[in-house]
This record gives sequence, structure tokens and C-alpha cells, in this order.
Amino acid sequence: MQKSENNNATKAVKPKASSLTAEKSKKTATTKAKISQAASKTASKAEVKAKAKPTTAAKPDKVRTSAKPDKAKTTAAKPNTAKTAAKRTTKAAPKTQKSGRVKLKIRDYDTTKSFESQVQSINVATEVAQKPLDIGNIIINTFLYTMIALLGLVMWFVSVVYVVEPKASIKYFDFLRAPKASLAAYERAYNLSHENYDLYDLINKSIETGSYKTTIKYINELRTQTYYQAFVDEIDVTSTEGIAKRYVALVGDYDGYLNSQYVIALYKTGQKDAAIKAAADDLSNANYRSFALSAYFDCLYSDKTLTTYIADILQVKAYTCKDGRTLIENLEDRRTTVDITNSHDLDDINERLVRLYTSMKIDNVLYDIYKYSGEVGLADEVAAEYRALRDIYDSLV
Repeated sequence: MQKSENNNATKAVKPKASSLTAEKSKKTATTKAKISQAASKTASKAEVKAKAKPTTAAKPDKVRTSAKPDKAKTTAAKPNTAKTAAKRTTKAAPKTQKSGRVKLKIRDYDTTKSFESQVQSINVATEVAQKPLDIGNIIINTFLYTMIALLGLVMWFVSVVYVVEPKASIKYFDFLRAPKASLAAYERAYNLSHENYDLYDLINKSIETGSYKTTIKYINELRTQTYYQAFVDEIDVTSTEGIAKRYVALVGDYDGYLNSQYVIALYKTGQKDAAIKAAADDLSNANYRSFALSAYFDCLYSDKTLTTYIADILQVKAYTCKDGRTLIENLEDRRTTVDITNSHDLDDINERLVRLYTSMKIDNVLYDIYKYSGEVGLADEVAAEYRALRDIYDSLV
């Protein structure tokens, strides 16, 4: 009895379990329906967004892997539309081409130039960009430019000093070995001061540089000064003080030195007639130590051949001086005036040396005149006298 009741109880329970299962299946079905509805809503929203923004693409989900994602798989292709293509052509950044360490921008193709010309310009730019810096040339060029700038600065400074104080600029011109510029400074200094010693320096500088026209101009100017004789006497005294005796005759007669240099300057500038006239007039000079004719003979000898030298000597011998006498007659008188026979009786040793030196120069000229004019006896007499004077002169110096 009890077993049957139990069986009936189990039978009653079984229908309850099946009802529970049915209820669970209904709940799962409703849950799946809700999930499908939510999915359809999200899909519809995604379609709406895709229609609103067709050019944008959904970003790929990040994958946590050690290897880099494949660009072809991870990047979405942009829609190929006319608008996006236009944007790419106008806003695309310029590409670069690497060549070693040089970055060269590739310009957009210019339809106005040929392809070959554009390629050539790119190659030239590449060569220039790839050319290594020559440090040695840079240093040398920098040094040269610096030296040129310094030299220009020095020349500017000297030019300013030349204008303001020309005497101060003379040493700079001498240092730069610019004799003509130095002569110009001497000339400017004299034109500003008009002092006799500035004129003295100017004449000596013109003789030193061989500026013969300047020499002629300023010797004439010095001779016209009222202080001329006193000035040359002063120069003779100061020039012979404290020097060796063998140099006294060379510097002890500044007037004679100026007369000789004046004749040389006339001859060198082509004024040969004026040169012989000045040399002949010097024979009547009150200063008997002066002998400019010797300078004229030196010019003849150095300028011409022996044949023409002899012809010129014969013309000099027959030259008529301003007093109406021949040059050879005045030359013989000057030879006597020097009074060489009494030179040992002079107390002034410097005066004796100068007179002996002048006498020897006169004998040199007379010897050439007598020799080349055929007067051998007179030439030998003059030669013997010259040797005697030379012995006396050597004994004094």
C-alpha cells in the first residue's frame, strides 16, 4: 500500500519538473530574442554612421602581440573617391629621397621644363650638396681676406696721415718700399712748410728715386732763394763733421753736387743741349770746386758707343761758352784756378781733399779730349799729372 502511494507521489512530482524545464526554455528564448534585437539595433546604428561618414574607416582592434601587425590587414583602405584623390594631390607632403647623408627634396614635375633639364638640375643640386667641405681652402681664404682687409686698413691710415701730416707718412712708405709715394710725401711736406731743409730733403729724394723732372724743378727753386749760398755752406760743414777723410771730397761741396745732378737730370730727360750748356756755364762758376762737366762726360760715356763718344767729345772741345771762349780754354783756366801745386800748404785738410778731387776730375776730362782729338803729347802730360795728384790724395786719406 505504501509502495503504491510512493509511486503515485513520484508520478505526481515528474510533471512538475517538466513544467520547470519549459519555463526555463521560455526564459532563454526571450533572452536570446532581446540579444538579437540589441545586436540588430547596434548594426543599424553602425550602418547609419557609415552612411554619414563614408571616408572614415573603423580602427582595427589592438592586438597584444610582440610582432608588428600587418599593414595590409590592420589598416582599412580609404574609399577611392574624386574628392579624396584631389585632397591627396593638393595636400600631400613632399617626399624625400635619401642619398647618403644628403636629403634632397624632389620637386613636383614642372610641365614648363623638359624632363632632361629637371633631371640635370636635380643632379647638380645633389653634387653640390654632396661635395665635402675643404677646411684647408677655407682657412687659406679666410687668412687672405683678413690680410687684404688689414692692408686696406693700413693704406687708409697712411693716406689719412699723408694728408694731415705728410712727414709722418714717409716712414710708412719707406717701410712699404714705395719710393714714389715717399717722394710725393716729401713734396707735400715742402709745399706745406716752404722750409729750406724740407726742400733739401725733397731734392735728395728726387735724386735717389731718379725723378729727373722733379730734380730740375726744385734745384732751380733752391737756387733762386736768397739764403742759397749760406745754406749750401752750412750743408758742407754739417756733412763733413765726424766722417772719414776718404768721404770728405764726395760730400764737402753741396753746390757742386747740385750742379752735377742738374746736368744729369737735363741729359736723362732728353735736354742734351741744355745739359752741355749748363756744364759749360759751370766752368765760370765762382765755386771753383764745382765741376759739372765731369757728370756730362759720364752721361756720354754710359749712353753711347765709343765711336759716338769720340764724336761728342770733339763737339764739346769746340763748344763756345757764353763768354765767347771755347770750352777747352775755360777748362784749362779752371785747372789752374784750383791751384793744385799749393794744396800741401793749406791748413784745412778738408779743403785740400776737395780741391785735389776736383783737379783729378778735370784731368780725366782733359785726357779724353786730348787723346781722342789726336794730341797725344798733351794727353800724356795730363796723365802724369793725374798720377801725382792721386798719390797726394791717397797720402791724405
